[in-house]
Amino acid sequence: MSEGPVSFEMLDGAEEVAARAADVILSAADSAICGHGHFHLVLVGGRMPLAAYARLVGAAADWDRWHNIFFGDERFIRRRALPDGR
Repeated sequence: MSEGPVSFEMLDGAEEVAARAADVILSAADSAICGHGHFHLVLVGGRMPLAAYARLVGAAADWDRWHNIFFGDERFIRRRALPDGR
């Protein structure tokens, strides 16, 4: 994980956010494929990212090099919060 400065973008609405998110994912995929030969992605659930994911469908991408697409959960649960201490 990068420890550099964080940058923010002000976008005009949900559609612009979805378009920007899809562009960032595709750009990261291109960069990873050029540098490592493959791309890994963790998808989050919920409704918020659906518009971005929909924009990826049919996008010009080297899909054969998209490996290990995971489903993630961005929620945080403290280790001691679970009954068995996991």
